Amino acid sequence: MKIAFTSDIHGDITPQNRALLPYLAAQVERLAPDAFVIAGDVANSLRGWREALLPFQSLPISKLIVPGNHDVWIESQNALRRSQDSDWKYRVALPEIARDLGFHYLAGDPTVI
Repeated sequence: MKIAFTSDIHGDITPQNRALLPYLAAQVERLAPDAFVIAGDVANSLRGWREALLPFQSLPISKLIVPGNHDVWIESQNALRRSQDSDWKYRVALPEIARDLGFHYLAGDPTVI
């Protein structure tokens, strides 16, 4: 089995990081792996998480993701008032975004390919 792997994308930190994502997705497609794994630190915000994963959505392979510490950062005091803390991001928001974009959220449950 051939696995492509990356981590620490930090897609919402700089415009340069975000600009590299389509290139990275094209390289993964060129490698034609059986699976692609992103191991954490995709983005600090939920919006950034969605935008960073979007370039990989159309890859016709198994896509797996594990959140990192930056992924579960609390976004604002308003988010906390809405009970949207790190635990909520980890258990609810990130799995939903992953699923919407065709990723299997490994922090939720393992998978067999």
